[in-house]
Amino acid sequence: MRRILFLLLTLVGFSFVLASSANASSLSLSPASGTFSAGSTVKVNVYANTGGENINAVQANVAYPSDKLQFLSVSTSGSVLTIIAEKNASGGVVRVAGGTPSPGFSGNKLIASITFKALVDTGTAALSFTSESAVLRNADNTDTLSSKGTGSYSFGKASAATPTLVQKKPTGDIAISNVLIESVSTSQAIITWKTDVASDSSVEYGKDTNYGFTELSKDMVTDHRVVLANYLVAGTTYHFHVRSVDVNGKEGISDDAIITTKGYDVLVRVKDARGTAVSGALVTLYAEPQQQIQTDTNGEAHFINVSPGKHGVIVKQNSQTMIHEIEVKDGQPVTTVDLVLSNTVSKFPQLTPPVLYGIVGFVVLLVISLVIYVVFKNRKSPYDSDTPMSIS
Repeated sequence: MRRILFLLLTLVGFSFVLASSANASSLSLSPASGTFSAGSTVKVNVYANTGGENINAVQANVAYPSDKLQFLSVSTSGSVLTIIAEKNASGGVVRVAGGTPSPGFSGNKLIASITFKALVDTGTAALSFTSESAVLRNADNTDTLSSKGTGSYSFGKASAATPTLVQKKPTGDIAISNVLIESVSTSQAIITWKTDVASDSSVEYGKDTNYGFTELSKDMVTDHRVVLANYLVAGTTYHFHVRSVDVNGKEGISDDAIITTKGYDVLVRVKDARGTAVSGALVTLYAEPQQQIQTDTNGEAHFINVSPGKHGVIVKQNSQTMIHEIEVKDGQPVTTVDLVLSNTVSKFPQLTPPVLYGIVGFVVLLVISLVIYVVFKNRKSPYDSDTPMSIS
């Protein structure tokens, strides 16, 4: 009897351990409070505490009041996530998602840094994680998120600052027209344009509107042609504008434009554990720009114009998710990647609470039935005695 009760307590206790270990991670904001003046920046860091688990993917969606805070940027510099799947804001929610290939990461790690601008000088603003937020365990991609922190930020008036006078430089002395991208390859682009007077030719270009690189020809012409060939990388988007200056120092500058160099091909082939091609799997290639394709009937997803370097690939099929890192080498026309979606399950599969409670209830009933059976079996009735009854 004692053995049976001990077994019952052990089974119930072990079941509750399983239930509690299913959800152990948390998301938090740092700092969680502060006071800011209108016009100042509010920087909030997002952290994930794995609770001892190994984690391979995080979705951290932070809701904010757009009437009090203006979203400026979200940075994953220093983040534990090596593959960034989503990093944007819309509708009063900042969305950050990404992963770290197996074995993942553990501990309390930085996910992202969000910067806002304070719009008011009175009241408070509350930040919170939405219900779509998740922290996925590396072993079986189960969401282990159990605690979501919040932030509360106050606003107060700041002392008046002295305004700064900005002198604007007049532009447009020279008329620039017909700015064309004549040709583009993996490492070269040719830009042409026309001016109304003879002037020199320069193209300022870079990965953003700060540019940073310049190609210059001092020949005084009205038909301009500049070759960009020194700093271009395959499969990369660049901003540029053209500038012309005549002998009198008058200049003309075109509007900002975009050019994308030709990149390389990436072929992702997805199969299951039996070697059968998996069609309809969603494959995302995290390069610039991000590309997303479903595999065809041959289990293939073909990406084009990919820049050289290391990129993340995430494959999703039903409830399965695979994170992989690939390297595209400069000068290699096609990079082929073969991925296998495993259909195996964990030795101790994750049990959802309803299923777990059902199992616990079944075990309890089974043990109770066993106890009742043993008690009645060992109970001796006078009619079951081996001693003959005497009749007087």
